[in-house]
Amino acid sequence: MPKKTILLIIISLLLSSLILSKLSFAVEYLRNEAPAPGSVEGLQSPIGETFRILPRKEIFFPRLSDYTRDYIKGLPTFFSDTQLDLNIRSFYFDRNRGDGSISTTWALGGSISYKSGKLFNLISVGGEVFTSQKLYGPEDRDGSRLLGPGQEGFTVIGRAYGELNYEEKLEVKLYRQYINAPYVNKQDIRMVPNTFEAYKFVGDLGVFRFGGGYISKIKRQDSDKFVPMSQIGSIKDTDSGMFAFGTLYNPVREFAIGGVNYFVQDVINIFYAESYYLKTTASGADVKISAQVTDQRSVGDDLLGADFNTQVWGGQIAASYVNTILRFAFSTVSNNKEIISPYGGYPGYLSLMVKDFKRAGEKAFLAGLSHDLKSVRIEGLSFFTNYAFGYDAVDSLEDEPLPDQREFDITVDYKPEKMMLEGVWLRFRYANIDFSGEEDSINDFRVILNYNMPLL
Repeated sequence: MPKKTILLIIISLLLSSLILSKLSFAVEYLRNEAPAPGSVEGLQSPIGETFRILPRKEIFFPRLSDYTRDYIKGLPTFFSDTQLDLNIRSFYFDRNRGDGSISTTWALGGSISYKSGKLFNLISVGGEVFTSQKLYGPEDRDGSRLLGPGQEGFTVIGRAYGELNYEEKLEVKLYRQYINAPYVNKQDIRMVPNTFEAYKFVGDLGVFRFGGGYISKIKRQDSDKFVPMSQIGSIKDTDSGMFAFGTLYNPVREFAIGGVNYFVQDVINIFYAESYYLKTTASGADVKISAQVTDQRSVGDDLLGADFNTQVWGGQIAASYVNTILRFAFSTVSNNKEIISPYGGYPGYLSLMVKDFKRAGEKAFLAGLSHDLKSVRIEGLSFFTNYAFGYDAVDSLEDEPLPDQREFDITVDYKPEKMMLEGVWLRFRYANIDFSGEEDSINDFRVILNYNMPLL
C-alpha cells in the first residue's frame, strides 16, 4: 500500500472528524463496542453481555435536544420521548497476503436509527437503516466485507422491531434486531453489523438473569438479505431457525457463572458456558480470572456433511493497575474438528483481528497489554496490543498437521470527551500473521472513524 495513499486517508479522516465535530480489550467482536477500559472490571464478558437490558440513551447534545423537543414536548410520551440517532462511519481496510492477493476497500456509510417513547409506559417500536457505499475499491481487490460482493455498495433495513419493556426487568423484542451473545452477535467489525429476525425475551431478577427465544434469519455484515439460520456453509435448501436459551447467575459484582445453548434442526447444537471472578487487592490492583468452554455437535440429519462433536476450553487471567491491563489467556481445541462460528464473532479469549486460534487440535497462548493515557493527562487516547501463538493444529479431514501460527495486533483509539469532539471515535489497527514454515504471511491495516450524533 503506497505511503501517499495512507497519508491521504489519515488526513481525510482527521479533517472529517473536525468538520463533523463517543460516536475492548476482550474478545474481538466486543472490542468494537468501546476502546480499552482502564480496569479489568470494565473488561466485557461474552456471557455478561448476553442478558443485558439496555437503558434508554442519554442525550449528550442538550442544546440541540432542547431546541428540537420544544416542538414535541406537549405530545404523548410515545412521541415526546422519541430518540433519533445518526451514526457516520468511514472505514479503510487493506489486507496483503503473502500469496500476492490483496483486499483493499475504503467505504463510507453508517446508519440512522429511531426508537419511540413508551406507549402505556410499556411498548415501543424502533428501526435502523444501514448503508455502506464505495469510496475506493478495485474489483480485483475484493474480500474486505465492507461492501457487498464485487465491491458493490448496499442499503438495508437492518432493524425493525416492537419492544415490550417492563421497568427494565423484562424485555420482549420482536422481529429485526441486534443480538449480542456468544456465537450469535452483531460482530460489528466492518461497516454494517449482523442483525437478526428474532423473537426473544430477556429477564433480570437481580442475581439471576435469563433469556431465550427463536431466531429465524440472519443478515450478515456484507449483505442486504436475511437468510434462514440453517443456511451455513454449503447448506442452501433449508429454512430452519434457531432455538436459544441461557441463564446467568451473578450474586455479587465479583462473581458470575452462566451458559447458553443454541439448536438448529438437522444442522448444529452449540453450548457455551463461562465464569469469572474479580478480586481487588490491598494495593489497589484488580485481578479477574475467567474460564470458558464450548461444545459443538451435529444433530438430526447432519446437513453439515458429517456426524461430529468438538470442544474448546479456555482460561484467562487479567490484572489492572493505574489504567493499565495485562492479560494472559490460553485455549485448547479437541482433535475432532475445528470450532465454527457462522452466526457472529467467536467468543474465545484468543479471538484476535484476523485469527481465532480454533483449528482442530490447536493449543494457543496469548499475552496482551492495554493502557489508557488519561494517567498522563492525554484524555481520550488509549491503546491495546495482543500477541498469540497457536500450535499442534491438524486438518481434521486429512489428519495432517497444519503450520503453527502467530498473530501480533496493535490498536490505537482516540475517543475524546470534549464538547466539540464528543461523538467522535477514531481507531487505527494493524495486524501481522505469520505461519511457521510458510511464506503466506498476512499484513492487515485498518482506519475507522465513527461519529455518533443523537438528533432527538
